[in-house]
Formats: sequence, C-alpha cells, structure tokens
Amino acid sequence: SYVEEYFLSLEENNNIKEQINTLIQKVEKTDNEADLINILNQCKELTLNIKYVNNSETNQLRQRLINFGVKESDFKKAFKAIKSVWASKFNERAYIATSKVGITLNDIRMAVLCQKIIPAEYAFVIHTKNPSTNNPNEIFAEICVGMGEALVGAYEGQSLSFSYNKNNKSYDIKTFPNKSIALKNSGFIFRSD
Repeated sequence: SYVEEYFLSLEENNNIKEQINTLIQKVEKTDNEADLINILNQCKELTLNIKYVNNSETNQLRQRLINFGVKESDFKKAFKAIKSVWASKFNERAYIATSKVGITLNDIRMAVLCQKIIPAEYAFVIHTKNPSTNNPNEIFAEICVGMGEALVGAYEGQSLSFSYNKNNKSYDIKTFPNKSIALKNSGFIFRSD
C-alpha cells in the first residue's frame, strides 16, 4: 500500500480525499491557466491538511522515523514535511511535465526520501565527462563551502569550478568561488524520490 493513499483512505481523511478527487476531475477538463493554477493550489492545501491518524499501520511510519533518528518531539514537523512532498505533485511544472507524457494526477504516487543531513565542510559535484563540452576525456568539477544545497540550489554566486584533462593531466580553473552563503546544518531532509 502507498502511504499517502493509505492516509487518504482513513475515515478521518475521507472528506479531503473526495475534495482532491473532485478537483483532479476539474483540472483535467480546464484549459484556462489561471484556473489550473488555482485548482492545483487547492489540491496542495488539502494535501497539507491530511490528518495523522494513530493506528497500528501509521505507528509503523512513526516508529521507523524515530528509529532512523527523528526525535519523538519532532514527529509532527517530520509528518508535515512528508505531506509537503506529497503536495508537490500538484506543482504546475510537475503537472505539465507529467501530462505531456500521458500521466494523470491519479497515476502519480509520491515516495518520500528521508535523509540525514551531513554537516559538511565542503560539497562537490564531479562529472567524469564534461557536460559543457561532452568531452569524455575531461572531468568537470564544482566545489563550495558547506552543504551541497548551496551548490545545486538557486543560490547567488558561483562555486569554484574547474576542468581536468585526463590525457595530458592539465587543469583549467573556470570560476573562482564568490557565493555569499555557506549552508551548514544538521537534521533531516524530506524530498521526493
């Protein structure tokens, strides 16, 4: 059973499930972009209002998160983060991308990846084939201070980046670092998988 769908199948969330299904039927019939965005936002809000119902099935989720390291006192925050991932299927961009390939909102099942944050001093991405030149003999790398989110997220500035030629063992610095932010944290990240 899928976790989101299980929570929606519970009596306490039945009204939310019915409202989402009604809105999904509307979204598939609309051609108006403003209406589409409004309907998707309503679906997001409803998803964020899914109630945690305490039973033997849902306690498995709770216990697994606690065993993983989520504090009992932080479980409500963790469940809210999980619902945010479920709600992300109602983003306009996700809807357009999936509808282009013939996937409806009712076909989407959201898996939630829970990761412990590693308090990194530096983060990097290394491409064994330079993505800019498609040269398989050239490595391209980017490095930043702190967690990798500063590197892959939409944060201002540039990382230290360079290419390295595997054949002649030479390197070329492409950009010097000038990011004004270094992310350092601990805890957990919940995101779609």
